[in-house]
Amino acid sequence: ILPHVDHSGRPTLDWPSAEADIAVLRPENWLGLPGEDDQSSRRSFPYATVAIIFVCIALTLRTVKDPVYVRQNIFLPEDPFRRHCLTLITSTFMHANFFHLFGNMGFLYICGDNVEDVLGPAMFTFVLICGAVFGDLLYVWGGGTLPALGASGGVFSILVYYAFAFPKNRFTFPVPWRWN
Repeated sequence: ILPHVDHSGRPTLDWPSAEADIAVLRPENWLGLPGEDDQSSRRSFPYATVAIIFVCIALTLRTVKDPVYVRQNIFLPEDPFRRHCLTLITSTFMHANFFHLFGNMGFLYICGDNVEDVLGPAMFTFVLICGAVFGDLLYVWGGGTLPALGASGGVFSILVYYAFAFPKNRFTFPVPWRWN
């Protein structure tokens, strides 16, 4: 039995079918991430999505190895406009660890291609960065005190756009369930 979210947004369980067996062959499913059922609507290669994923991977590798780089580019709530507001953007592409990176980039990979196909690469990147900046500012407004980094705000903006633009698409979770 494979759990998934149906078109109404409720989690449901389905018996494995040919469609579910094909879903397990997708790269995101190999990594344990949910996969979308309908990928037929994409018309072009998601260059911006892939580029953002590679930039995040490269800067996370640098983040892990270079604490000076982190101190210069991390978002600090007590000084949100530090370095002429650049930390609002630079912190977006850095991640605390590989699990953080894996989660954000996994969902960006799953939903980003469809959203980029609708918006185009430039507007897609703009929406992602605006979502990240808004997320950081909302964190400050909410009273956050710890340094922040990661693309969660930007990825969330892409997920929200995806939910409104593709309300009938479903996600398949490749987790076998047993009911005893």
